[in-house]
Amino acid sequence: MKKGVRRGRFANAGLRTAAFALGLIVIVGCADPALWPRWVAERDFWHARRLVDRIRVNPRFAKDSDYERAAEAFSSIGRRFPPSAWGHPALPGAARDVAIAAGRSAIAIAKLDEMRGRVESALAGYARAEQEWRAVPSVALEAAIARALVLERAGRASEALEAWGGIAAGYPMVDDERGEVIEPVMDAPLRVAAALERAG
Repeated sequence: MKKGVRRGRFANAGLRTAAFALGLIVIVGCADPALWPRWVAERDFWHARRLVDRIRVNPRFAKDSDYERAAEAFSSIGRRFPPSAWGHPALPGAARDVAIAAGRSAIAIAKLDEMRGRVESALAGYARAEQEWRAVPSVALEAAIARALVLERAGRASEALEAWGGIAAGYPMVDDERGEVIEPVMDAPLRVAAALERAG
């Protein structure tokens, strides 16, 4: 009898705790409607990154299906949170985090192509991510830098020079939100100058 009473008390306590947690989620959720989308976007991004990490452990044994599974995981984030809905300037609160996760998913797909040696596809993916997520400067800049680095590694000097020039001209050197210097943007003019000097 006593065991039954104890179990009932524990069950009631568990229900009260669950109800309290649910109520807290509802209250917090009312404050910012993008909190749930942010949780979903960041959770899905984390799961997709895990798939990429498995490939990186031993890339020689990675199959096409492993790359495709990871690309699909990132693509599903982009479909759920497209730039047409989330790629707007001055997004408030958690909505900005959703945009960052979705934009970085587009970059990750291009990175997977780069890992597979598909240079043209990677370059197109980075360019597309930069264009589509232009309203989220941190994402657009990350895509632009990745594209410039791929061009450098591919030995396409003139295109790389143009890409670094675009970064120098198109992005601020200081992050207004953090008040910090953005080193890749600051380095871009130096890279351009060095390339021009090498070219005579």
